[in-house]
Formats: sequence, structure tokens, C-alpha cells
Amino acid sequence: MSGNASNSGEVNPSVSSSVSRSKNAIGNRSDIGWKYGFDVNGNGRKVKCNYCSKIVSGGIFRFKHHLAGTREDSEPCASVPDEIKNLMIK
Repeated sequence: MSGNASNSGEVNPSVSSSVSRSKNAIGNRSDIGWKYGFDVNGNGRKVKCNYCSKIVSGGIFRFKHHLAGTREDSEPCASVPDEIKNLMIK
């Protein structure tokens, strides 16, 4: 049985590496930005901010810039705590 547990452990990393190409796919939301926003349509293209409730179009990349306040084409979040803002900047 330890061989099966080891084998299943080996399968999971290979599955994660193949899924990691799409780290924002449904079921594999490993990007840190998903902790602070909600997927509106289920396809990852519109994200609703947990702090200001603004819906940001353009996916998690643009949403993280909304939190960080760094992009000119994304309105900065006025309600995000400084620690989260700094985390998104990094």
C-alpha cells in the first residue's frame, strides 16, 4: 500500500505541473489575487473586489493592479489595506 500512496503522490505533482500552465483556471486558482476578489462570470475575466465591490474587467492580472493602484487603465481601490496593497505591488 505504501507503493500506491507513493504512486498517487507522484501523480499529483505531474497533474499540478500540467495544470500550473493555467494557474487561474477554475479549480486551480493558485494566484494570490483570488484571495481578495471573486470571479463574477466563472471564466476569470471579471473579478469583483472584496474591499470596494468594484468589478474589474481584464482578469486577475488587471485586478491585482486595481488593488496595488499601479495601472493607469484600472481605477485604484480606495478601501484596500496598505499591507495588501504592498503585497500586490511585490
